[in-house]
Amino acid sequence: FAVAYKPIETLSIEAGAVYTLWSRFADFNMYMKEPLHSWQNSDRHWRNNWAFNISAEWWALDWMALRLGFVFDKSPNNYGHGDYMMPSNGRKYYTAGVGFKWDKWTLDLAYMYAHNHEQNYSESAAAKTPGVVPGRTTHPHAHNFGIGIGYKF
Repeated sequence: FAVAYKPIETLSIEAGAVYTLWSRFADFNMYMKEPLHSWQNSDRHWRNNWAFNISAEWWALDWMALRLGFVFDKSPNNYGHGDYMMPSNGRKYYTAGVGFKWDKWTLDLAYMYAHNHEQNYSESAAAKTPGVVPGRTTHPHAHNFGIGIGYKF
């Protein structure tokens, strides 16, 4: 779901929400060749969750747009059931970008800082599973860069 609002011709503000059905991944069936030589099937216990976002685009000049955004993605983890296959324990994305247009050409530059929430696997069901080593994540984050080039025919 999303809505956009243009208070002036050169500025647009968007807000949205995404609902992900993580519970549909009830289990993952995997054949482990070494060292187990058996099928591994475990219930994921993931919850459905929401992600919320807000962003803005401002055409500061006829040929240049400035963009900012933020996403808050809730955790699909049920306490006590975190494992290494888990999509994330929740995260926040901070985004920025600039877009240029010349005649029929466009150039877009983007940056995203992703900050994942820490996860302690030692307190979860995964730590009690044979072959799974207890552990935790510390300071999980990523820096992402993007470039887009376009041409209108």
